[in-house]
Order: sequence, then structure tokens, then C-alpha cells
Amino acid sequence: MSELRFNRLVSIVAASASALLASTSSTAAESRPAATDKDVVELDRLVVSETQATLAPTNVDAAEAAVGNISGGASLIRLDEVAQGRVSNTADALKFQSGVYAQSSDGGEATKISIRGSGLVRGAINFNGGIQVLLDGQPLSSLSGIPYESNEPLVANYIQVLRGANAFDYGPLSLGGTINYVTKTGYDEAPFQARLEAGSFGYFKGQVSSGYVAGPFDYYVSATRYEQEGYRDNSEADSTRFIFNAGYRFNDNVTTRFNYRFAKQNQETPGFLGWNVLQSDPTSSQFANVRERKNTGSNTVSNNTVFQIDADSRLEVGVQYKDYPVDNSLGSPAPILWSFSDISASVRYFQDHELFGRENKATLALLTMKQLTAEAYGLNGAGVNTYLTDYDALDVILLASNDLAVTDKLWLTTGIAAASQSREVDLVRPFTDNLKEDYFNLAPRVGLRYELNPKVQLYANVSQSVEAPTTLSYTRNNGANIPFAFLDVEEQTATTVEFGTRGESGRFKWDLSYYHAWVRNELLSVVIDPVLLTTATSNAEPTRHQGIEAALDTELWTSATASDAKGSRPERVVFRQVFTWSDFYYEGDSSSKLPGIPSNFYQADLTYEHSSGFYIGANIESSFSSYPVDFANSIYVPSYTIFGAKIGYTSPSRRWDIFFEARNLADERYAAAVSTVFNAGGNKNQPVYSPGVGRNFAGGVNFRF
Repeated sequence: MSELRFNRLVSIVAASASALLASTSSTAAESRPAATDKDVVELDRLVVSETQATLAPTNVDAAEAAVGNISGGASLIRLDEVAQGRVSNTADALKFQSGVYAQSSDGGEATKISIRGSGLVRGAINFNGGIQVLLDGQPLSSLSGIPYESNEPLVANYIQVLRGANAFDYGPLSLGGTINYVTKTGYDEAPFQARLEAGSFGYFKGQVSSGYVAGPFDYYVSATRYEQEGYRDNSEADSTRFIFNAGYRFNDNVTTRFNYRFAKQNQETPGFLGWNVLQSDPTSSQFANVRERKNTGSNTVSNNTVFQIDADSRLEVGVQYKDYPVDNSLGSPAPILWSFSDISASVRYFQDHELFGRENKATLALLTMKQLTAEAYGLNGAGVNTYLTDYDALDVILLASNDLAVTDKLWLTTGIAAASQSREVDLVRPFTDNLKEDYFNLAPRVGLRYELNPKVQLYANVSQSVEAPTTLSYTRNNGANIPFAFLDVEEQTATTVEFGTRGESGRFKWDLSYYHAWVRNELLSVVIDPVLLTTATSNAEPTRHQGIEAALDTELWTSATASDAKGSRPERVVFRQVFTWSDFYYEGDSSSKLPGIPSNFYQADLTYEHSSGFYIGANIESSFSSYPVDFANSIYVPSYTIFGAKIGYTSPSRRWDIFFEARNLADERYAAAVSTVFNAGGNKNQPVYSPGVGRNFAGGVNFRF
């Protein structure tokens, strides 16, 4: 940073302190007149976000435009569109995203997620991994995995899905990429909002929230309650979440926002079924007694502050603390109590300037995360502590990226990241041992983006990614689920080539990409005890991941004309389709497939929308072909197709809406997820299949004023 910009930054900070003192004696300005009035809001948002494309601006349109300027596969989910149906879990929020496989476990909140085969053999209930999950640009992912309890899709304004190394500016720390949930603020929600959902199998979800703006201050607060009796025996679940954020604009150059999240969840775990049992009695449980995974209360506190140094550059500083205990003691033959906490920080500098006389956007970032506490306590049947394991970890990422307009239509993206990662495990009781591993990797990125016209792009990139093992990946358990030995696991690295196109023309809007990844030391997990549900992690021989990610929206018919008033809702029929082809195999043997997720996955939705706000539609989800459950490829998940329908109404003022939907109308008995094993020996009746939910219905209503 030049001396001029440094002095400018110092003056901004000093002016901000003066503005804060002055604000205590000023009167609050009037709040915005109505929830639908966005004139001032959009201007306010764009000022902060105009100098950077990849970090999340709070204005949805600006965020969508930013995603469209990434030289690779990326998309944005608008939650107001998702909220036209049931939003009970992450799988609901991530529907119709090519390249993303997201399936709920037993219809509950635990969701198995895989992008481009990263994390394809990791389960939904315990800490999964393979992708980075962020809340407002700060990591929900931890160095021990992803504690999903803190994520509430209903509070998101939008979701960024950055597939593969296209998440580079958040750190090239996974093959799969990043999902970033951007929370609503006072500018995005009405002063009062209430939402109720209810449906089959005792499902209930309620939310009350409020957003408000008073001069330079705004806040957003939300409380949600989720309950289900469950489709299967022993699958009852409930959760409570509270989210609060408050923002303050000191002046035109400095803004800050504090976030707080509380989450509490109980989830019974019915386990997996053999294929014959799934077909004859899919609602049954693997276990006779109730087993439960309980989060007794997670807390997340964060702050993000933006310094607009001048018209062309800004500095963003973020810090976050979270703790997330887990209790696996109820009903388990090997009870475990987990205690985790970590702190993360980020400093990002963005600059727009000319380079060689051409427009150029540069980013420099430092990203860190430190595991503060990570302990596993083992209990015997009498509740006595029988073992203790301590974990420690640290990630430090320094990255620089650049986006240069080589010509008026061609952009060159370059980047380099240095990743220093350390992991340590201490076996304290009943065995004493220690393991410490340090990793250092460089991850470069080069990409091209060519604009055929203002609405059509071609893109290509070559990127490197690195993923160190989670702290829980280093230990092997004995028959009592007690860690007794260390596993020799190394970091996973991958080189990925990708090319594709996105754009719109006439009635069509599309996003199409092909990728091929050369993966070294792929981190794969396998279930070693189907009763204790314990897993072991190891590095695979060199593997290949390739796939096609395709999304196509077609406006089959519309009443819209050029003379229609801005903001009016035309009558139309829309056909949405997404298809993902996934081919993951061992290098040199393309016939030996990696197990875990479908090879051909298709989703489609046909909806009629009336100008009054009424809509009705039908949808389909299909796994076209079978895919393996075990690494030996001896048993497979059969193909399936399920159908659904929806109907609803959104008032012209958008102050209230109502919906009703039906899923799996044909009551298909299918496997939504699997528990990967090493070699099933052709026995498809091993308990490895998690049933998809049978025919079910749900309805909801939403009010804002």
C-alpha cells in the first residue's frame, strides 16, 4: 500500500472515532418507509461493494453480477425464490444447483453435501468436510470438520456457490469449493416477519424476525424453531436458533457489523438399512434403542469492518469466535462428549486501478484459523471418563489475485496462495501418545474470461487446491470406539482444469462447465464398524475427478412486452433444469469407481406464474444410473425417480405469501444417501443405505409488515 493510501486509512479511522462520539448526541433518523422501498438501500449497498467482485456484497443484484465475473463455475441462490416452498434444511436451500449433491439424512437437518466429488464418502450426521462453508465470509467450517447446527438457511439473503477452485479468494482449501451464506440485514427484512411451515411426519418450523434501519444504524434479528417426529423410527429431531446482527455506518468510508448466532439441536440417528429392509420397511431403524446426537448450545460471534480508503480501494477486516459442543452419549454403546472452539481472522485489501493502461482488479488477503480447544471425552456405561484426546490445529493462508482486462472483451485472472497448516493430536487417556504434522503448499490459479457479447461468456481456468486432514482424521479406534493408534495421512492436493460458458439469449439462460481434476492423496473415509458408526480416513492412490455441470432455464411462454412497467410481474411458464455428470475413479483404471454419490443426477421444475402472484408447478428428481456403495464396487444404489408438485400465491405487495407442496408423490422407496464400506462382498443387505423420505406434504405461510 502506498504512503498516500496509508495516510488516507489513518485519517479515515480517526474520522470514524469522531463520528462515533458525535453520534451519541444526535437524534436517530427516520427508518425506511416500507419493506419494499429499495431506492436508498441499493445505493447504500453498492458503495461498499463496487471494488471487488468475489467477496459478498449485500445487494443481491450486485452479488449476482459479481458471481458472473468469476472465470469458472459459480452461481447465486436467491432465498426469496427458495422460500416459495419448504425450507427445512440445507438440502432444500441448495436445490437446483448443478455440480452440488445435497441430500438430507432421514429428512432431517443433517445433510450430506458433495461438490465435484469432494467429501463424497463423508457422512451427514457427524462433522463432514470436503468443502468450505462460510457465514458472511467467515468460516463455519472448522479444522475438525463442519458443525452444521449453526447454519439456518431462512436467515440468508442469498447463497454463493463457488465450485472448485473458483472459491480462490476465500482460500484454495478444498477440491469442492465454497458455499457462502450471506445473512439478511436491517435493509433486507421488514420490521416484522413471521413464517410457519408444517407437514407430514410431525414436521414443524416457525420463524419470527425483524429488520430495521434508523439513520446509520440497522439491525436484523431472527428466532427459529424446528421439530419433526420423523419419517423413520428413532429419527425425531428438534432445534432452536437465534441470530442477531447490527450494523453501523460511521461515515461514508467506514462501516462495521457485529453478528451473533446461537444454536441448539437434538437429532436421533436411526442408522442405515440393508436393501431388502429398505424396500420392505423403510421407516424402520437400524437400532432397537434410541441413539441421539445432541448439540447442547453453540455460540458464534463475529465482526466485519470495511474501510473505504478511496474511490478505488478498500480494506476489510473480520474476526470470529465460535464454540460448538457435541454430545453423542445417549444410546450409544461407546458414548463420546466433544468440546470444540476456534477463532478465525481475515484481512483483505482490494484495489481497482489501471495496469498497462487497462482496467485491473487486485486482491491481497491474509486468512487464519486457530483451534482453541478440541477435546473428546469417552464414557463407559456408568458415565465414567475412560479416555481423553486433545486436538490442536492452525491454518494460515496468504493469497494474492488479479483480474486484468487484456482487451475490452478478454479478462485474465491470475492468483497465488501460500498455505501453512499444522495439526496435532494428543492421546491422554488411557494411552499416551502424540502426533504433530506440518504442511506447506503453494496453490496457483490462472483463468480466462471472454465476453462474446454483454450477455454471453466463455471461461477457462487451471487451478491448484490443497486440503489438510481434519484433526479427527488421524486416529484409529478400537472396538470400544477409543482412539488407540495414529493413521498416516497426508494432505490432499489437486490440479483442476475447467472450461465452460454462461449467459442468456432470448428465452434461454444457461451455465455449462466441464472439469477434470488430477487428485493426489485423496482423503477418503470408510465405515469400519456399522454398529458404532465409526470411520477411518486414509489417502487414496492417485484419483481422477471429472464431470459436467449444466443448468438451463427456459422461458417457454411469457406475456411480457417492452412496454410493461418496471417491476411488474408478467404471466409466464418457466422450465428449469440442472444436470450433473460425475465420474470419479482411480488413475489408470476408469472402471474402478469411487463410491458415494450418483453418477448422473437430474432435477427439473416446470412452473406457471400468473401476474397476480399465483403459481403452480411440478418437479422431478432422478438418479439416472446406479452407483457403487463400496470401494470394491460389489454393491450399488439402484437408479430412482421421484416426482413432486407445488402451488402458492404471493401478494402484489409481497407482504404475505402462502404455499403448499407435495414430494415423492409415487411413494418411491429409494436410497437418498449411503454409508461407504471397503468391501461389501456383494451383500446388498448390509446396513449401508439411508432411505429417502416417502410421500410427504408440507404447507406454509409468511407475513411481513
